[in-house]
Amino acid sequence: MSARRAFILAVLCAACGGDRRPRATDSARPTPATRVVPTSGAAPAPLGEGDFAVGELHEGLDTAAVRRLLGAPDSVKVEDNPYDPGGKLRTWRYRDVAIELADETVYGIALDGPGVATARGLRVGDPADRVRALYGAAAADGDDWEYTDPANPGMHVVRVTVKNGRVAAIYVGSILD
Repeated sequence: MSARRAFILAVLCAACGGDRRPRATDSARPTPATRVVPTSGAAPAPLGEGDFAVGELHEGLDTAAVRRLLGAPDSVKVEDNPYDPGGKLRTWRYRDVAIELADETVYGIALDGPGVATARGLRVGDPADRVRALYGAAAADGDDWEYTDPANPGMHVVRVTVKNGRVAAIYVGSILD
C-alpha cells in the first residue's frame, strides 16, 4: 500500500475509534458527538451532528481542506448542477470513498468500499442486522434505507443501500434540490 493510500485510510478511519490526538484544525470545527453502540434490545440514538462526518471529513469543507486531508483525488467528475444554473457538481473519487461537492464545498460523502466506516462504525459489506443495530428502523425505498436528521428531515441523511442482506453503499450528507 502506498504511503498516500495509508494516510487516506488513517484519516478516514478516525471515525472508527482510531488515533484521536488533537490536531491544529480540531478547534476550527465542531467535534462529532460520541456515539455509543447500543446493546441488544436498546434503541439507537437519533441522528446527531456527529453522524454527518466520516473521520475528519464533513459537510461544509472546501476543496482546499479536502486536499489537505486526502491529497489529490484519483479522479474527478464534473457536471452541471440542475438546481443552480451555472453551478457545478463535482465528485472527487478516492479508494472506497467519493466526496460530493457543490461548486467548491462538500455536501456529501459516499462510501463504496469496506476501508472506511461511518461515525457509528458501519462499513460496506456489513450485514443488514448491523445497520438496524446501529441506526434502528429505517424509512426504506427498495434497497435504500434512509435515516434523516431530526433537525432537518428529508434534507440531511444517512442513506444505506442494502443488497442481498449486506451493505452495498453508504451516503452521508445533504440531499440537493
